[in-house]
Amino acid sequence: MKYFDMLAALGEGAAHPGGFDSTLALLERDAIPAGANILEVGCGTGRTACHLAKMGYRVTAVDVHHGMIGKARRRSEAMEVEVDFRIADAASLPFEAGGFDVVFVESVTLFVDIPAALKEYHRVLKDGGLLYDREMVRKQDHPGLKEASQELYGALDIPSLEEWEQLLKQAGFRSLEARLPSDRLASLQEQGVSISFDPYQMFDMEWLDDPAALQLLQRNHQFYEEFGDVLSYAVWIGGKGLAGGSDS
Repeated sequence: MKYFDMLAALGEGAAHPGGFDSTLALLERDAIPAGANILEVGCGTGRTACHLAKMGYRVTAVDVHHGMIGKARRRSEAMEVEVDFRIADAASLPFEAGGFDVVFVESVTLFVDIPAALKEYHRVLKDGGLLYDREMVRKQDHPGLKEASQELYGALDIPSLEEWEQLLKQAGFRSLEARLPSDRLASLQEQGVSISFDPYQMFDMEWLDDPAALQLLQRNHQFYEEFGDVLSYAVWIGGKGLAGGSDS
């Protein structure tokens, strides 16, 4: 079993750093204009997408994992909200250029081809549109970090804050702001204390009988315990066509 298969089986809707409470705090602080057309990339089981739809936004949400999208669609039915869920890759989005006011991403870009995904986010945004992207950040080097992250998550190199900024600029984003909500990246178990209860979480009970799945969950916990002090996270906010710069 792979990491994202585990999340799908758990039905976890807010595995990103800070959990769903941090998502709510971001949306409260940054009031997205009413009627905005929002694309969520890597929507998982649809918790954020459905919340945005409930707030009255037009929401399209994509994920590459079929199991995630299946649970996301069932969540939207249970919540009686309308979200256009699609199976799609962050690095190759099936949308025309300039179609969205906001691209919303939570701990997804790190797990794909980062430059390709950022360029896609920029491409599908309207001029003046905004990207919100919450991602892990490497605070300092650690001799075992890269090997451990590759073993657990696949090919994964966690950029520093400066490297993230450079990647975003290279993709065309302007007026960049990095918010640092935490000096230490909390484990999923630690986040669970503060994460809002999810009444629509769909847990696959047979998952409890899979030793490989339980081992993966333990390895994930150990990863954050071992490397949490050298990792943090940031919410990147970047604009398209802002600050007088030329974008294409």
